[in-house]
Amino acid sequence: MVKAKLLVIDDDASVRESLAGYLEDSGYEVEQAADGEEGLQIFDAHHPDLILCDLKMPKKDGLSLLQDILAGDSSVPFIVISGAGVMSDVVSALRLGASDYIVKPVTDLAVVEHAIDKAMERVRLLAENEAYSERLEEANEQLQTTVETLEADLRAGRHVQQAMLPARPFLSRGVGVDYALRASLYLSGDFVDYFELKPGVLLHYIVDVSGHGVSSAMVTILIRNVVTRLRTEWRYGISDHIEHPASILHQLNQELLRSQIGKHATLFIGILDTRQKYYVYANAAHFPYPVLEMDGHVQSLEEPSSPLGLFEKATYSEHDVDYTDYAALAFCSDGLLETRDGRNLGEKELHWQQVVTESRFRIPEICAAMGMDDVTEAPDDMTVMAVTHWNNKS
Repeated sequence: MVKAKLLVIDDDASVRESLAGYLEDSGYEVEQAADGEEGLQIFDAHHPDLILCDLKMPKKDGLSLLQDILAGDSSVPFIVISGAGVMSDVVSALRLGASDYIVKPVTDLAVVEHAIDKAMERVRLLAENEAYSERLEEANEQLQTTVETLEADLRAGRHVQQAMLPARPFLSRGVGVDYALRASLYLSGDFVDYFELKPGVLLHYIVDVSGHGVSSAMVTILIRNVVTRLRTEWRYGISDHIEHPASILHQLNQELLRSQIGKHATLFIGILDTRQKYYVYANAAHFPYPVLEMDGHVQSLEEPSSPLGLFEKATYSEHDVDYTDYAALAFCSDGLLETRDGRNLGEKELHWQQVVTESRFRIPEICAAMGMDDVTEAPDDMTVMAVTHWNNKS
């Protein structure tokens, strides 16, 4: 196997042939030239991998040849051969770009082979480094393209997700609803929705999906689609699941398990009937617990239960309360409590309840008091929603 193609240039035939013979025996393919001009012609014709060149020659010396070859933007290693008395020319050659030098007389030809091997190894390493740099640059360009595509997809997904959110604020027949949602990423794991089942009857829910990103957003879309489907079935008399919060949670749990997305969610859902003056609700492990004020009495709706999407045999209970004059409810996701540093969970929950009642369930005041407006980079999604029905109290 040929190691490399070499060009040996020396006006001394005995030196040239001695070098060529030794190197050929070592496995190299060798071309010979008697001076610089001939060497340049052979270089252009045969494109050797390395040049071994005497500095002092007639017609064109080694320095001139080195300059001509480098002027052609060549990266071919150039080893100069010089007598011991002309080291200044060696320095000039090295400054011009020569790879190495050998001093005459050459008594041990193994030294020449060692210099050639060292120069060729340097060429190999430079080529590998250049190839690696090119691959790295290409990989970086591909990564940048991927990141830009992903960001565009996330922005588009965020736009779709925001489009699904209900209009705010909502006011109809004495019922008011408002909310605020701050996503930690392009796509949120929090979601709220509400609509009138019939005049004076408002269904509403808040969702907190585990994690963030595309898969979490897919769960919010799935939940909204299931609720929409149940609402449509109710309109056409196919089922009455939409009238029963616990039944809705059961349907959602089954759908999420079948989806195999690998995410679970907490969800609180309630139906406020302003005609019959009662509130019915069910909870799928949503925390913090909602705050309810009815006729001057404030309570936390603490109903432990199972999240959606984890347990096949999870059961959900339905609860209802009656009121006379007014009802007001506030809900938030657990990310909102993270705005209150330096407090334990019990203190944070108590602070949340106090803020809700002192702000009279008004979303702007709640957001300000909880520090939600001051957060620029939230570690988690933050959502707060309030539902009110005021009759004789303002």
